[in-house]
Amino acid sequence: MARERILTTHAGALPRSPELREMIFFRAEGKPYDKDALASKLRDEVAGVVRKQLDCGVDSVNDGELGKTNFTNYVRERLAGFEMRDYRPGVDPAPLNITARDAKDFPRYFAGGRGALTGAAQRRQLAVCVAPLEYVGQTALEEDFGNFRAALKGAKAAEAFLPANTPGTIEHWLRNEYYPSEEAFVEAIAEA
Repeated sequence: MARERILTTHAGALPRSPELREMIFFRAEGKPYDKDALASKLRDEVAGVVRKQLDCGVDSVNDGELGKTNFTNYVRERLAGFEMRDYRPGVDPAPLNITARDAKDFPRYFAGGRGALTGAAQRRQLAVCVAPLEYVGQTALEEDFGNFRAALKGAKAAEAFLPANTPGTIEHWLRNEYYPSEEAFVEAIAEA
């Protein structure tokens, strides 16, 4: 614990090489990729991103989320019970975005074109909960821990953590057609 200053950290994913990005997305999309090359590249880049954080003076470091496609999508890669559906403009409700809950609660404000994010409706697929949620990301989690532990060897970080998405954020971005209420959906996410 710091006694003389406030410890620093950061929020959000850190940049990764185009090569790593391509392999991460190929894996997530079920496309062919070189598993050994991905494992090696990911381990090297996690070590590099930890060093960069320390070089910048960050006290509480993380893995930069380098092994995840992004903070929202990795959830559907690690939870069973979701299915992907093609988005049908004009038929399906608009894809959820960061302002979706507010738009529902304050429709008059958003009706005037204020506060809305553009581009969300251009998504081609939606993740929809259609069955009981179950955590199936043990292998990916072990990979995250292994790469991060290796990166931390010899590092002089005051603290270290792996970022994880929260149940409320997951509920906010992914559709529910299985659980009877938002509360039940959030509880199921937390349990998984």
